[in-house]
Amino acid sequence: MIGDFIRVNRIANGYTVNYFAQIIGASPSSIWLWERHRVIPSLRMLKKLARIFGVSIDELVGRQPSPSLQALSNLKVIRVDGSIDESRIQKLNTLLQIIEDYRG
Repeated sequence: MIGDFIRVNRIANGYTVNYFAQIIGASPSSIWLWERHRVIPSLRMLKKLARIFGVSIDELVGRQPSPSLQALSNLKVIRVDGSIDESRIQKLNTLLQIIEDYRG
């Protein structure tokens, strides 16, 4: 669902709700409503979201691979020098918890 895609990818990119709202030109309360499946973003906003996340609108609305799997595959935890990026591991754990909660 769109809300799951937005939430997972927002977190994977390290965006807070407030920062994400600023960069896409929406209110934090709109983000909250989208992520909780209360409201669907407008077509104009879907286009912005797709552009920001680097996906098609089809992917955004769930017609392509699972957004949670896509976000996980984009999350790199090992740096070029071979060291582990602890902040990415924390984000990965957060994403895994979201996926687990969603699947119930």
